[in-house]
Amino acid sequence: MTNDVIISSMGNLFEFFNSFGWNIPSWDLAILLIFIIGALFYGLSLGRERILTILISTYLSFAVVTGAPLLNQQAPTLTPDENALIHLVLFLAILGILFFFFSRNRMIRRVKKYGLSNLWQTILFSLLQVGLIITITLQLLPAQRTDALTQITKVIFMSTRGTTLWMLLPIIFLVITSLKRHREYE
Repeated sequence: MTNDVIISSMGNLFEFFNSFGWNIPSWDLAILLIFIIGALFYGLSLGRERILTILISTYLSFAVVTGAPLLNQQAPTLTPDENALIHLVLFLAILGILFFFFSRNRMIRRVKKYGLSNLWQTILFSLLQVGLIITITLQLLPAQRTDALTQITKVIFMSTRGTTLWMLLPIIFLVITSLKRHREYE
């Protein structure tokens, strides 16, 4: 049974990599490279505590940009592309502002004081963070801008299941690692 699952998973992985046009670079290939290389460098250079700060800032920024009624109304003079650009710029600006303020917060300093960072947690948090940002960015773009993406990219980052997983996995992993750390310090 487990061999069948492993073989099936490997087949899906090979199919995923073969779906990219390696000779003709596309947005799908750019997203894959940003996801893999960006997450590794990102995680190793920032460390767990800053990634957690950015993770919290990302959720709050996305909530503000997508939930604020005034921000979601499209001006009649704007095209969908212009409206999407405004949402992306607002998302990144709010993310930067929140990160700046949260990085000076006592809560984050407390995490630094009591928590020792494991390399595997840092890498996993950075992968989850980059995946979340890619998902949010693709969700904020108009549909005609994402039509050219391959089906596998759409399934991973834009489908209902994919979006839900990218939104929940960082929180679930944060809770699991927090509970483990809490037990270790008691």
